Amino acid sequence: MRVGTKVDNWGRLLRLWRSAAIGGINLLNIINMHIVYILQSQINKKYYIGHTKNLDQRLKQHNSGKVKSTKNAKPWEIIYSEKYKTKSEAYRREIQIKAYKGGRAFRNLIRK
Repeated sequence: MRVGTKVDNWGRLLRLWRSAAIGGINLLNIINMHIVYILQSQINKKYYIGHTKNLDQRLKQHNSGKVKSTKNAKPWEIIYSEKYKTKSEAYRREIQIKAYKGGRAFRNLIRK
């Protein structure tokens, strides 16, 4: 009977997945998103730009001193983020943002 219970649970999960897909939500895409983010130091007000799959975990790494380039200016706060389907898209966007960091385009971006 235990196996039957697991099958029932998998059936419920499959029905949930299908209903989400019918509603226009692709759960797999949500799980696999890549995030470009901008942090601002609460100490010196400088910015850090990066990309990750898990923004909460990455912010904890920055604020716990595990990231060499940000450990001396913690705590950090997320001030902007964008989501992308692929890592390469996120990386390209990160490089683009870094290219105009400090300029008018950067200021307009973080004001949104």
